Amino acid sequence: MNGDGIVIGTSIAPHERVGIQREAITSWLNAGFLVQSFNAPDEIDRLTDGFDGVEFVSMERSGQGISGRRVIYISDMLFQLRAGGSPVCGIINSDILLTASNNFRRFVGTQADGSLLYGSRLDVASWDDRNGRLDPYGFDYFFFDRDLIPKFGETQFCLGMPFWDHWLPLASLLSGQSVRKLVSPIARHITHPTSRDDSFFAFNTYYVKVLLELTGRISAKGHDGCNGKRHREFKAFADQLGSYQLEALIQNTEGELARAEDEKLQMESLATLAKTYDQVTQSVVLFLDRNSKRINFE
Repeated sequence: MNGDGIVIGTSIAPHERVGIQREAITSWLNAGFLVQSFNAPDEIDRLTDGFDGVEFVSMERSGQGISGRRVIYISDMLFQLRAGGSPVCGIINSDILLTASNNFRRFVGTQADGSLLYGSRLDVASWDDRNGRLDPYGFDYFFFDRDLIPKFGETQFCLGMPFWDHWLPLASLLSGQSVRKLVSPIARHITHPTSRDDSFFAFNTYYVKVLLELTGRISAKGHDGCNGKRHREFKAFADQLGSYQLEALIQNTEGELARAEDEKLQMESLATLAKTYDQVTQSVVLFLDRNSKRINFE
């Protein structure tokens, strides 16, 4: 992949909603983006013929051990995107249709120069549905300056699993980078049933631990590269997370789960932790909304 355009990284799922993914990715190609799909080698064999214009990148490593699925690590995708040389890169879930006009690629190139640009999807019943509901808690597309990639570091987050979409803009903000939120409804997603299993809880706990590490640095050392008002916002956010006493809650829950004799106590402990995790999610979304520059695509 050369450095002449903007490349979007994704991971096409070979077993479900293949037609919807094909239509979604065609919208990216029609908008002038380059597309790379990161997949296990045997998945590529099944997908190559149905996705003209997509460059498939074989990935030997996956997050199957922690998720039960061969999902791709975000860190591995970022490494490959940086190696490709495109000055601006993106990551989008493979079932997201872009509805913006043809000059959207030029807009992205401008807005993501030295910054991270992200946004939410509009959930719809079909692509031509005139109604829709903006997802209030999740983010599905990201564009960023290639030079920002080393600042993200190595994580266990995976595409197709939860919380990486909160971590990416949050890590950018807390490292002092410019972050922009596109509020125009240019991304559409056909709704479908979803389920939560033990991996959701595992990723949630991992995500919270990453949050505590990020905000702990701010509490301990302050924050370089931002003005007084922004630093106060960051410090207030760190203090709010601290008020949830997350480390103690996680330790208590893990301790209760390790003791098999009291199932009722285990369930109560899990319910308390889940409620607190929901509060953390709301706090993060509000923090991102307050501290991201809101922009529109006309």
